[in-house]
Amino acid sequence: MADNNTTKKISPVAVGVAGAIAGAAIGAVAAKALSNEKNRKMIKKKMGDFKQWSEKTLTELRKKGDEVRDDIEEAVEKVKDKGESSQNLN
Repeated sequence: MADNNTTKKISPVAVGVAGAIAGAAIGAVAAKALSNEKNRKMIKKKMGDFKQWSEKTLTELRKKGDEVRDDIEEAVEKVKDKGESSQNLN
């Protein structure tokens, strides 16, 4: 588990400056990559592939969620039925 009680202090200004530098560097790399048409086409294809993968994954997760919900509802009904039948014995 992470130790949240750190004694080292980091300046919020330093964090902000580091974030701005990292953001600018990422932006520069992205701009350079997108300046080449071959790279744009490759990125567009990869984005399409990712979109298809994410849609398929989302569909599978929803289906699995529905199955789990149905299993839970079935188990709850069994417990309710068992509880009612044991109360009828008393």
